[in-house]
Amino acid sequence: LTRANTRKLANKRGNGWQLSDVLSASVTQMLFIIEYASFNTQDKIGLGIVNKTDDGTTNMSELTGATTNLGNTSGMVAGTNELVFVTYRGEENFWGNIWKWIDGLNIECKGIHQAYWADHDFQDNIKTSPYKNCGFTLAKSNGYVSAFGYSEDCDFLFLPSETVGNSSLPVGDYFWQNHTYDGFRVSLLGGPWVDGSNAGGFYWSVNISSASRNRYIGGRLLYVPPTN
Repeated sequence: LTRANTRKLANKRGNGWQLSDVLSASVTQMLFIIEYASFNTQDKIGLGIVNKTDDGTTNMSELTGATTNLGNTSGMVAGTNELVFVTYRGEENFWGNIWKWIDGLNIECKGIHQAYWADHDFQDNIKTSPYKNCGFTLAKSNGYVSAFGYSEDCDFLFLPSETVGNSSLPVGDYFWQNHTYDGFRVSLLGGPWVDGSNAGGFYWSVNISSASRNRYIGGRLLYVPPTN
């Protein structure tokens, strides 16, 4: 499933349905910060499905629905073989289990490492309208997040600008990038079943192309009520 094909699948569910985007992810991240006064989702709720032994061949993500009995509350449910299913206010496995494509975010590399966001008419590998420059430079090294970028126009995004932290503080989540690539990259969030302490609700990967497809990449549905 490339990001474009995942987007198509989501849209085919019906009017108002789409692939989860950077704005919806940011809302969840912001609510978590307000509620827990922390960036460390694994510490406050649970590790998530991040410590499975990988077979190197198949999609080893777990079926969703294990936290259904928690409703729209937050928490974790222990499964077999030390699996830990997590949910934040009804969003099961916001981190862990499988990488999720995030729409509405394109990264121009070329040594620049600028992010462009949009809230409609999503496309890959462009920075023209409706996409807008986030107004800050993303971190140019892999590592644990220690700061997020900021601009007055994009004070709602949580995209890493510095990576000198660790697996606990100040965020506890990792960041993958490829700023020297001669073109665009796109975004994944949360991490798959093997990433351990790297994973979390602020665990971004922007080192992959829009044409990529892999056993450890999936997507999340989002419903936005139509305005007409």
